[in-house]
Amino acid sequence: TLIAQDIAGLQPGSGLWYRLVMIAIFVPIGIHHVWSYAKKVGRNPAASLVADVNAPNGKSIASGGDGEAAADHPPMTTTHKLVLTVVGIAMVVLVYGLIRLDWYLDEMQGVFIALTLIIAIIARMRPDRTAVEFGAGAASLTSVALLIGVARGIQVVLNEGGIVDTLVHGISLPLHELPGVLSAVGMFFVQSLANFFIPSGSGQAFVTMPIMAPLADLVGVSRQVAVLAFQFGDGFSNILIPTQYVLLGVLAMARVPYDRWLR
Repeated sequence: TLIAQDIAGLQPGSGLWYRLVMIAIFVPIGIHHVWSYAKKVGRNPAASLVADVNAPNGKSIASGGDGEAAADHPPMTTTHKLVLTVVGIAMVVLVYGLIRLDWYLDEMQGVFIALTLIIAIIARMRPDRTAVEFGAGAASLTSVALLIGVARGIQVVLNEGGIVDTLVHGISLPLHELPGVLSAVGMFFVQSLANFFIPSGSGQAFVTMPIMAPLADLVGVSRQVAVLAFQFGDGFSNILIPTQYVLLGVLAMARVPYDRWLR
């Protein structure tokens, strides 16, 4: 958002209250949808869209009413609470580093490696067992890494081949013919389509906003509207597009086929 506003010549952080109102509207809708689906599956596991998909390691997924399965879970111990506390602290450190210290992959990897060692110490795990468990966890993420690599490879080919700029320019041309209100809606669809080729939020801002900001002036809408169209187009399509490597990684970890996710 800050990058898009800076490119559009707007005050960084301006329009915050309106975006907070949008969050207050859309987040409860999303929570209600997920909660309703979870309650339906809890009452009838066969109603799940992934009822026929095996859980990791071949284990079955118990429903909320499965008392025997719930009894098999070990009780929460002090060790578990300490581990959860350390994980929470690590997430806070990670977010602070990403926002304030310009951390990226190297620093993130360092945090997670340190977190692994601290958890092993808290859980009193022997070094050999720690190595085995770490290897098993890494092995389970192999398919995730491959999917992320493929999605990222598509993005690199499009960027390095100079294809993205041409695509964005081409799909934005019809907006010149639309009236103000419809052009704002059109910007949303253009940003959503652009997000397929540029799933990085900051990268999309750098490519699209130099076009969308002047275009907003031409069609008679505020540049703040152009930034909002960028935010909505980037945000909503992130849960759908197959080039979003974070989405593919999470789906692979959860064993949810992409076609089922779309449903």
